[in-house]
Amino acid sequence: MTTWISRRMLNSTLTLALLGGTAAWVWPFVQASRRMEQFCESLRVGEDWAAVQARARALGYEWQGPPHTVLVDPLSFGRRSCAVQFGPQGLTAAHYGTPP
Repeated sequence: MTTWISRRMLNSTLTLALLGGTAAWVWPFVQASRRMEQFCESLRVGEDWAAVQARARALGYEWQGPPHTVLVDPLSFGRRSCAVQFGPQGLTAAHYGTPP
């Protein structure tokens, strides 16, 4: 009886440790997607390119595409991005989503 209880406790502990470790490993990727969405939504029309670039660089985002049109978070492996468009007056549009 004691061996059965000890084995069951060991199995339960190992299962919880496995689940906790998996959650801890996945959490940064989930947060990266949320953080990118918040960043993209915080961009305002008229913001100049240098300000957007400084904010993106501070968060570790990378520019991709033709001259600086898509921001990608390396943690999301490019699955989520923020497409930005600039005009003579600064930022004209920012769209969060999945790149084509």
